Amino acid sequence: MVPMKRGDFRKGGKGVAALARETMGADPCGDAVYIFRAKRTDRFKLIFGDGTGVCIHAKLLEDGEFR
Repeated sequence: MVPMKRGDFRKGGKGVAALARETMGADPCGDAVYIFRAKRTDRFKLIFGDGTGVCIHAKLLEDGEFR
């Protein structure tokens, strides 16, 4: 899991895919799932390729936080 810098969590699919390429040297359209956590630990984004493009899934906890 890669913590995102302040403001990075507002990025959409293209921005998060670019972050995966730049930060990890990874192919976001490949077979792996990349997890980005916001500075606040109550939200994260998953990014993965589905064969036709990049999918992004965002999760925000109403109560609690991810550890």
